[in-house]
Amino acid sequence: MSHALLSPPKQENPSHAGADTTSGGAATGHAAPLSPTAAHSRLTLRQRLDRWRRFLKVGLLQGTTLGKRWLRPELLSLTVELCRACNLRCTYCAMHGEVADRNRIHLPSTYFLDPALLETILKDLDAARTKIPLNLSYSGEALLHPRFVEIMNLLGRRGHASICGFTTNGMLLDEARSAAIVRNGIGEVCISVDGDGEGHELRRRRSAYSRIMANVLRLIELRDAAGSSRPRVTLKAVAGGCSSADFEAFLQTYLPKVQRITLIPEIPVHQQVRLPYRGLPSCSFPFTSLTVASDGAVALCCFDVGGMAVRDLRLNVRERGILEVFHGPEMTALRRAMLERRADALPRLCRGCTAYDTVGAFRPGRYALIERSSERTVYTSGMATTYLPGRRGLFSTLLGRWR
Repeated sequence: MSHALLSPPKQENPSHAGADTTSGGAATGHAAPLSPTAAHSRLTLRQRLDRWRRFLKVGLLQGTTLGKRWLRPELLSLTVELCRACNLRCTYCAMHGEVADRNRIHLPSTYFLDPALLETILKDLDAARTKIPLNLSYSGEALLHPRFVEIMNLLGRRGHASICGFTTNGMLLDEARSAAIVRNGIGEVCISVDGDGEGHELRRRRSAYSRIMANVLRLIELRDAAGSSRPRVTLKAVAGGCSSADFEAFLQTYLPKVQRITLIPEIPVHQQVRLPYRGLPSCSFPFTSLTVASDGAVALCCFDVGGMAVRDLRLNVRERGILEVFHGPEMTALRRAMLERRADALPRLCRGCTAYDTVGAFRPGRYALIERSSERTVYTSGMATTYLPGRRGLFSTLLGRWR
């Protein structure tokens, strides 16, 4: 298919990405002095107790049907897409790559999230029982947003930065953007790299491996120079990008420098709609999370790449608030249909989705410790394999997923 449909509108120029339009911000290329903010402080007792509460509730809602039936659904994580466009063409990407299917792609009315809409969403979240972790990545490259630095400042100003994170391909992680990330205390930045340079560039077309890794190391350098613990810098690789020996060399080089490296399988998301619904009500996403596209349209989860379910839900946070949508009649009916195993009442994507076989259901038996030494701790969740520097306890690593 032609990728013209997946390119941003010409009137919105991503070449200005990183320009700060706020009165007190720094223009692109002239970052303000770095200094740790109040968001960098250690977790309070209340925050720690809330982490435990979320950990237990997510486990009950994900791992048990009784939990879904008797516990009130609670928005525990939110994905808000900053940008729908992407500067790469990864071979396996169901949105921008060769396997992209226009029949399952929602083309948003705008490719860049309006910062005013994000501020409205943040105000809605302030009414929630607890601070809700915010992910700014969905089906595009967040750093392409022309007002990225302004958005980082907004998150810092409203006190949401420390529980916010995003995934990026790292190509545009320049000095100005990195400075804004560190200055505002963004919680986590995950960079997608597929092992060694040759394999990475073959699969992630238009990328430059050496440039990406230089950007990663510079972000770490800026963070350390500011005396901050944020952002946590993590790396994520899709399996098959390089040989086992090359991936081991990659681990030895970068694991001591970052907080986590995760290896995930290549999931054939574009094939899910061809699979039969198996009647398993174990998916937890509608009970604990929500995904919002760049134009405010609501998708079911991050596995709904491109927003196929947007057409079925017909919900938009521009018309109703986040919490009103999550607890509204449409989402309530969807959750009830899942529990009652009524496939005909589910969106088309859910009828054939296999995400609950991978990350949609929390099952303690899937978690296994592979290696624990003074150099690294390695565990599997049944789908992903996670590498952590140093010797860690398995339970503490699981709890860290909801930090």
